[in-house]
Amino acid sequence: MFSRIGIGARLFVAFLGVAGLSLSSGIAGWIIFREVSQAQSLITQKALPAVAATQHIAEATARLVAAAPRWSSAADESTRAGLEADDPEACAALAADLPLRAEIGATTRIFLGEEDVI
Repeated sequence: MFSRIGIGARLFVAFLGVAGLSLSSGIAGWIIFREVSQAQSLITQKALPAVAATQHIAEATARLVAAAPRWSSAADESTRAGLEADDPEACAALAADLPLRAEIGATTRIFLGEEDVI
């Protein structure tokens, strides 16, 4: 069959084949890149805020754990109130972070696919 057509036509068919293969691999790469981009967007939007919030909570909790021996040695409420007055930032940070802990749990469940994202 190919013996009847000339060298020019054969070269044209060969170049079309090469162009078709490179075009198909480019399209496949573009489709795969879109999926990677969507996964990266999900991680950026859902997981990283939870990680940052978790780190903030861990730092506030570490400050309170460091103060735990002083709090446990307090004999009465007035002494405890004085200790709270000594480090009001750590107490306020932990109190402010309590609602954030619930949000981190929800974000983690959404990221792991346990909940539907609206």
